[in-house]
Amino acid sequence: METPPLAVTAIGLVSSLGLEVTTACAAARAGLSRPSLLDGFVTPPATEDPVPAVGHPIGPFTRGFDGAGRLLRVAELGARSLAASAPAEVLARARWVVAAPEGLPVEPPYPDDDPDEVDPDEVPEADPVAAEVALAAHRLGDALAAGVGMPVSPERLTLFEGRAGFALGLRLALDRLRVGEACVVGAFDSLIRSSVVGRLAEHERLDQSGPTPGLAPGEAAVFLLLERDTSGTCVGLVRDAAVADEAAHLYAGRPPTGRALAALAQSLAGATSPWLLSDCNGEPFRSAEWGHALSQAPSLREGLEAATYPALAFGDTGAASGALGVAVAFRAFARGYAPAPTALVLGAEATARRSAVLVSAL
Repeated sequence: METPPLAVTAIGLVSSLGLEVTTACAAARAGLSRPSLLDGFVTPPATEDPVPAVGHPIGPFTRGFDGAGRLLRVAELGARSLAASAPAEVLARARWVVAAPEGLPVEPPYPDDDPDEVDPDEVPEADPVAAEVALAAHRLGDALAAGVGMPVSPERLTLFEGRAGFALGLRLALDRLRVGEACVVGAFDSLIRSSVVGRLAEHERLDQSGPTPGLAPGEAAVFLLLERDTSGTCVGLVRDAAVADEAAHLYAGRPPTGRALAALAQSLAGATSPWLLSDCNGEPFRSAEWGHALSQAPSLREGLEAATYPALAFGDTGAASGALGVAVAFRAFARGYAPAPTALVLGAEATARRSAVLVSAL
């Protein structure tokens, strides 16, 4: 990104730790976490015995919702949180750039089926995860409008997908701010949908679904108001954002290398040592990739001791994890407990996309 950096003037956040950014980040800072039993059971392939699933839901505010309805409910709550601190006249003219959830691969990372044994005439079943994501994207404008209490027209709404979508949204926001538009850049996701929890269990990626560690599903929505005019309250600066593709990802069936994460860190941080916030979620593949990246990027190695992993407090929040990491960093800057004046927020999909966002205090 070119200078000047993007100024963030308001933050909306909903998560398992609260319905606004101050409470949630203070709870995470204090080491609090609110995992709870989810509805229903999952049956891990390794044992074939039903076990309860544990996750980090947004309390009673999403209870009873599932599928696309749950995604839209999370997005609405996030927009409402932003509206509580952002000027209505600015939101009325702002462009919304939102990272929506990405679908999950249907086939497990390490399939047991012999390709020769697969019936070529078998008709694949419809993917419920993909259908939910598509429906939520189609109706997102209505959910955002309900949250902020004013229309959000399709002309003012741009969508990206997945964890890297937030970084791509920040890149787009720079262009829009050049022509005088205020932008809301954010993300929302819920890995607590029954279709996603079931898929993660089938792929042995849940913490309860196999002999190895895994992720705890969470849900969150985070929206940042970005303006060129910083005469109002400014909570932090977005310095840069970038994305890259990693060939050796979980579903590629190849051992991790960490090359994409290391390259992003070197590109954005250079010779500096920013505070690191990683979306590592407990999955062994992700931890191994993180370790390989550390060995290749000096800026990562030097910041390892103070690194923060928001998933420990919030669960894995999917597409919202990058925006959540940025919100955590801005609150740390505001309260004076950030270990460095800049922070590098790193994200990795289970598939190829990797992302990095560099932010700083004022």
